[in-house]
This record gives sequence, C-alpha cells and structure tokens, in this order.
Amino acid sequence: MRNYGALKIAVIVMSALIVLGLILVFGAIAYRMSGGGSSAEAPPVAVVVPDDVARLLGADGEIVSTAIDGSRMAIVIKRPEGHSVIVVDLRSGRILNVIGGNTKP
Repeated sequence: MRNYGALKIAVIVMSALIVLGLILVFGAIAYRMSGGGSSAEAPPVAVVVPDDVARLLGADGEIVSTAIDGSRMAIVIKRPEGHSVIVVDLRSGRILNVIGGNTKP
C-alpha cells in the first residue's frame, strides 16, 4: 500500500494555499474598489483653455477626443492639414507638446 498520510497532508497544504490566494485576490479587489491607493492630489476639473490651444485649434479645427492622465490632458484635434495631439499641463495650463500637424506652439 501507498503512504496516504503524505498525500493527505499535501492536499491539505495545497487547499490552504488556494484559499489564501483567493482571500488575497478578493481583498485586493475590495481595496481598489474602495478607493485605496489613489493619489491624494487630483487635477482640477475645470481648466481655462490657454490662448495657445485656441490658436492651435483654429477656426477650422474640431476636437475629436480628449484623454486625461494624472495632471496632463491630451487633446486630439482634426484640421484640414491632418490630426494633431496637443498635450496640456492641467495645473499650469501650459502646452507641453504638439504631436503631428505642421503647427508650432
């Protein structure tokens, strides 16, 4: 006969590790859903658009989309010359970069 005692111990240990892993996963999910680990300093919700951005947009420009990452906002604009992305610092309102197009900030 085989040694079933060692197999029973192995099954119990592995079951305990699975249960512990599940507890950790669900604990991490609950922690993140409750807002834990978020940065204390959030960017302002309303920002005055600087004249530079309005000038780059122009009369024939159209805002296609925006994306916010921390304290920076990327504005995708569509103009007759093509698409451009303007990266703006939300804290200062300063243009950080212009990607694409033939414009300069």
